[in-house]
Amino acid sequence: MNILITGGYGFLGTYVAERFIKNGHRITIIDNLSGVSDHKIELKHRFYKLDAADPKCIKIFESRNIDIVIHLSGHTAEKTAEITCQPDNNTDFTCLANMLCLAEKHKVKKFVIVSCSSIYGKPGSIKELPFRETDKLQPVTPSGMNNYIKEYYCRKWSELFKLKTLCIRASNIYGPGNNKIKGVISAFIGNILDRKRLTIYGYGTQTRDFIYVKDFADALYRAVSDPECPDTINISTNTKSSINDLANILSRLFKVKKIDHKNSLRISINHSRLDNSKIKKIGWKPVYDLENGLKHTYAWHEKQDMLRKKENGPGKRMRKAINNFPRHVLAYIENIIFFLIIAYIQYNHLFLDLYSSDIALDYSLIYIAIMGILWGQRQAYLAMILSSALFIGSSLLVGTDIVTFLYTPSNLLQLAAYLLVGIITGYSIEKRNRDLESKNYAFNNLTKKYKFLNEVYSETRIVKDELQNQIIETEDSFGTIYSIVQEVNSLEIEKVFAASIDALERIMKTDSVSIYTVS
Repeated sequence: MNILITGGYGFLGTYVAERFIKNGHRITIIDNLSGVSDHKIELKHRFYKLDAADPKCIKIFESRNIDIVIHLSGHTAEKTAEITCQPDNNTDFTCLANMLCLAEKHKVKKFVIVSCSSIYGKPGSIKELPFRETDKLQPVTPSGMNNYIKEYYCRKWSELFKLKTLCIRASNIYGPGNNKIKGVISAFIGNILDRKRLTIYGYGTQTRDFIYVKDFADALYRAVSDPECPDTINISTNTKSSINDLANILSRLFKVKKIDHKNSLRISINHSRLDNSKIKKIGWKPVYDLENGLKHTYAWHEKQDMLRKKENGPGKRMRKAINNFPRHVLAYIENIIFFLIIAYIQYNHLFLDLYSSDIALDYSLIYIAIMGILWGQRQAYLAMILSSALFIGSSLLVGTDIVTFLYTPSNLLQLAAYLLVGIITGYSIEKRNRDLESKNYAFNNLTKKYKFLNEVYSETRIVKDELQNQIIETEDSFGTIYSIVQEVNSLEIEKVFAASIDALERIMKTDSVSIYTVS
C-alpha cells in the first residue's frame, strides 16, 4: 500500500516509517524539518520538504494514490518537568484539517492520528487506572485539550464524510532518537553522560506507563493493518513505573552516585497508565521491558554524544565561531581598521617627521568608496562621517580656526565631496543589493516550485511506465488476450480446438486441459 506519513522525520515518524517499509509498503514522507530526529531512516522512501498545511500537498495525493495517511505532524514527546506531552502549536489544527480534507477528497482508506495519555486527564484515585478507551475524557493540560480537539475533528470527518479514522492513544514513548530535553528518560540519560546528578522533582512517586518506541511502532502497524481494529485504541505496556523506579534502574545500570530531590513543580497528572487489552487482541505484545529499553536508549545516546564531541573539536569550534561571527560587527571592525590606515597614510606628517608625498591625492575619498562598495549604505555613511571629522580635526590641528575653516570654499568643497561620494556609493550599492535579494527570493521560490513539480512528474512517469509494463507483459494483459484470440481465429475446427487447449493451459497454468463435445 501507499502510506503517507506527515512529520515522518520526527521521533515517532522514523520508526513508524521503517516498520511499514520492512513489510513492503511504499512510504511517502512530508516534513518541514522543524523537529528532525537524530534517528535517520536508511530504507527507501520518498520525501517532500513541506508543511502539512501547504496547499502543494494536493500534488502528492494526486500523484501517489495514497491508501493510508498517518498524521504525526506536531506530535511531541513528554515534557521533562511535568512528564507529560508538550502543548502543540496552533498550526497543528490547520495541518490536521488540510490532511483530513485531502484524505476525504482522494478517497483514502484510513486516516490515523496519535494522541498522548494526557487526553484522559487525571484519575480520581489509583483504583481507576488503567484508563480504558471507553472512559470519559477529562483533559487538564494544554496538550490533552489539543489532543481532545484533534480526535473530535477526526470523529466529525468520519461522521460527515464517511472517512475511516483511527485514533491511537499512546502512553509515554521513549527510545533512541528522542531529544534530551523532551523526555524524562532522555533527560536523565543526558545528565548521566554529562556527569551531572539526576534531579527528581517532588518525592518521585509519580507513576507513568513507559513504552519503547519500536514496540509502539509495531503496535501501530498492527492496528493500522487490522481491518477489524476499533476506531480508538490504546497502545501501552500497562505497566506502572514511578520516577524513583526509573532513577534506581538507571543508577544500577550505569552507576549513578547522586540523585537530588527538589521542590515539586506543578504537576497536573501524578499517575497515568493505559489499558492495552484491545491491542493485545490484535496479536501484539511488547518485546522490550523497561530495563532493556533503557540499555538500548543509553547506548544510542552514548554513541551520539561521542560523535558530537568528535565533530566539535577545538579546531572545529574555532572555525565555527569565526563563521558565526556577526557580519555587521565585522563590518564596523573593518571600517575602523581601514580608517586608521587611511589616517596614518594621509596625515602622518602632522605627528611624525616622515617624508610626505607631493601627490595631491585624497585617500579618504577612496576609503569612503571602498566601504560603500564592500558593505553598503551604513558603512559608507560612517566612513563619510569619520573622514569629515578627520579632515576638520587635522585642519584645526595646524592652526586654522573654525570660522576661517568654514569661510574657506575649498574646505567646504572637500566636505561636499565626502558627502557626495558617500551618498552615491552607499545608495547605489544598497539599491543593487536589494534588487539582487528580491530577484534571488523570486528565483529561489520558482526553483523550489520547479523542483517539487519535477519530482512529482518523475514519480508519475515511473508509475506510468510500471502500469504500461503491466498492461503489455502480464499474463492477462491486452496483448496476451489479443494473441490468444488470434490463435483460435481459424475456420478449421481441429485448429480451433488445439489452439483453445493451448490457450487454456497458459491461462489456467495447468498441464492438462480437455474439451468434450456433445452431439
